[in-house]
Order: sequence, then C-alpha cells, then structure tokens
Amino acid sequence: MKVFTKTLKEKYRGIAILSVLFFAFALYVVTLFPVMGEEMLGSFDEMFQHPALRAFGRSVSTLASIEGLLVVELYQWGIELLLGAYAILFAVSFVSGEIEDKTIDVLLANPVSRTRILLEKYAALLVMLVIVNAVMFAGVIAGLVYIGEKTDIAWLVYTHILFMPFLLVVSSYSALLSVAFDDTRRTTYVGLGILLGSFILNSVFLMTEKYSSLSRVTLSHYFDPGKNLIFHEVVWGDVAVLCVVAAVLLAAAVVWFNRRDISVT
Repeated sequence: MKVFTKTLKEKYRGIAILSVLFFAFALYVVTLFPVMGEEMLGSFDEMFQHPALRAFGRSVSTLASIEGLLVVELYQWGIELLLGAYAILFAVSFVSGEIEDKTIDVLLANPVSRTRILLEKYAALLVMLVIVNAVMFAGVIAGLVYIGEKTDIAWLVYTHILFMPFLLVVSSYSALLSVAFDDTRRTTYVGLGILLGSFILNSVFLMTEKYSSLSRVTLSHYFDPGKNLIFHEVVWGDVAVLCVVAAVLLAAAVVWFNRRDISVT
C-alpha cells in the first residue's frame, strides 16, 4: 500500500481544507432555511415554476422544505459540481501529473505493477471522497440540530451513501483521462467539460417533455438526490448503471496504462 499511503500524504492538506469548507457550506445552507422565511421561500417557489429552473431542480417541486433546499442548494452544487470537480483535480495527477513532473520513471521503477499503482491511487481518491462526504453529512446534522428542524435521518444517510456511485464514475473517467493525456491541463479541461456539459445538457433536455428521454445519455440523469431524500425512493437501475460504468472505465484505464509506452524527456 506504498502508493496509496504516499498519495494520501501528498493530498492530506487539501483534503483537510476541503473538509472544513464543505462542513461550513453544509452548515450555512441548512441555517439559511429559517432565515429565508415563508414569504421568500414562496417567491422562490413561484420562480421555480419556470421550465428552466424546474429542470435544474429535477425531482424537486418546492424549495419551501428543508429537503428541497438541501437537494437544490447543497447536493446538486456541492456534490455534483464542486466535489465532482475536486475528484477530477485529484485524479489528473494519477499518471499525467507524474509524467508532467517527470517522476513517472521513479514511480514505475518500484517493484509494484502498473495495475496496483493505478488502483492504489484510485483507492486514495475514494478515501478522500468518503471523508468529505461524511464531513458534509456532519455539517447537515449540525445545522439541523441548530435550527431545530427535523428530517428522516435514515433517508439522509441513504442519500449520502448513494452519492458515491456518481462520484465513482467521475473518478473513473478522470483516471482514464489521466492515462490518455500527458498534459494535466488538458486532462483537467476535458474532465471538467464532461462534468459541466453533462449537468447543462441534462437540464436542457428536461426543459421539454419531448426531449426529456435524451437526458439518459448524460451522467447527471443518474444523479437525483431528490428521489432519495424527498420521495424516499432508490432507483436501483440508475445505481447499477453508474456502478457498471465506473467499473468499465476504471478497467479501461488499467488496461490502457499497462499497454501504454511512457517516455520522459
């Protein structure tokens, strides 16, 4: 587990800072709920009837509940975009970062297979995602206790657990990009482009019922925390799709890394 430990040691400061920021972000969003008041929340709900905003909210029909506010203001931004983006930034260093820093030859000189190197780096990324996810959950709970608001804690736990398949896919395609490109800047741009493009296209497709089925081609279609937290539903088909896609992309990254000729100039 040498590569795994080394990766975590290199990233621990960033993980610590990110955890603090996500805890504060979660706490802020929850404590914002009583401050808004019924009149402001009602006006938000009127705006929410616009097709574009409704598409953005996906299964959320109102912001006048703590669950609706959490899904729209915290989970879709915090998990899908912010934490997803950080996963991409973390993963670009897997291979392309080592090539760019001219340390790949030292890494490959270790008596460790390429498969193990990539999988241990991937495991370190998963540990980071679990830590930040747990810290965000703690921030939500702290906020709920502070404002005296209640929600179904069991489904809140399930919702946070079900974030992971989506984050696994982002991590896997980022690992594949890191193997495919030598330039970390290009890897980052492509990875963020896929994430943001999926988010935007999914919202655009959902604006009209005629094209809503096209949203299935986007990654964001399979990420809808509102179904879990608000409707207490788990769409196991979507979970299965995300898990299979994540596994296939990671396997492709491992195969490509093992077959690729790498030279450092």
